[in-house]
Amino acid sequence: MAIYQPLYQLISSNPNEDVSATPKAGSRRKLVLGLRIALAAVVVLSVGVWLMNGTSSSAATLPQKSRPSKRVYLRAGGLTREGLGSYFHHFKTSIVLSRALDSELVLAFTESDHHYSTSDILNFNAPVPPMDTTKACSLTDYIANEGREGLVRALCAGNPQAEKDINDIKDYLADCTSIIDPPRRYTTQDLNGCIAEWTRERLALPPPSSPIAPLPLCFPPSRPITIAAHIRWGDTGHSDTLPTHFRGSMPLPAIAGVVSDLRALAGEANVKLTLAIESASPSIIGQLNDPEVGMGLAPFEILDTGEPWADLQQLSNHDILLLGESSSGVLAHMIAPAGGLTIAEMDGHKYDNTSDIGRALLRINDYNPEWLRRQVFGEFEAVD
Repeated sequence: MAIYQPLYQLISSNPNEDVSATPKAGSRRKLVLGLRIALAAVVVLSVGVWLMNGTSSSAATLPQKSRPSKRVYLRAGGLTREGLGSYFHHFKTSIVLSRALDSELVLAFTESDHHYSTSDILNFNAPVPPMDTTKACSLTDYIANEGREGLVRALCAGNPQAEKDINDIKDYLADCTSIIDPPRRYTTQDLNGCIAEWTRERLALPPPSSPIAPLPLCFPPSRPITIAAHIRWGDTGHSDTLPTHFRGSMPLPAIAGVVSDLRALAGEANVKLTLAIESASPSIIGQLNDPEVGMGLAPFEILDTGEPWADLQQLSNHDILLLGESSSGVLAHMIAPAGGLTIAEMDGHKYDNTSDIGRALLRINDYNPEWLRRQVFGEFEAVD
């Protein structure tokens, strides 16, 4: 059984069907004959009109438009009102299919509960022309909803049959000036590796004019080593007391352990720590500065500009990232510059296949200080 079913196969007739064997074969033959006679009459009449007018029949057709190199693929209907990271779970198949069909994805307007428009952020860098609706095609006329996810997963896995089938679908859509992807509800937690390139194109910071040297660095380092930890809004945004257990963020003892090891390796003056925390209360910040409660994290800087997109980009732009499995944390890793390190708590599949961006990725359970030394300084010795 096929893992997905293109709709054009479901609605196409069987060329080998024996029509004469059906109960209404005689009626069908009469209907077909009548249609042929009517069609012939229309053709004769059209030719007569053309001869009398002495004009080309093309004069009555719509003007031909030049096809854009990239047509718009509109994901119609508002998506979830969740934050930027969680928002991605609801349209990953649209990302994969739009790229497979040589189109540029545009998202219908959505405003999150965090008082910003996620669609505006993701559409901002979309390199698309104005939408040409001369022939706007609905994707559900070509790919059945029940087979959509199977097709996408097969494409992400490099399945040859899926690639052949998507090329067939592409041929059917060749004359479409735009593609409409109707609203549908679904959630996909994984497949981040498959959409990483698109995500980086839309969200990552452009390369700096003076690129920061990637790791490993010489010893002693010629610049501060930047390290950032993301503490999820849901872990600190609802309380004035620092929780003992985080949900979606790397545990505080693990963050403190890596930071302590890095300071021991490079010297405290050579390490710049940033904590990305949205809407944290002064009480939470004070507790993180406390040597005992904050487990020695201080000194650090707080990243919270009030602009989620800017915060995400600044968070990602560090040598070392300490992340949990929150969607925002995974997104920061996906758009982070190559040549750095990401250490993450990975219990599920959100980080699967996301190391192809040229950035080292390590599960926190596999971490040890010697690995950190090799990644940061290569064969150089650390500070005694």
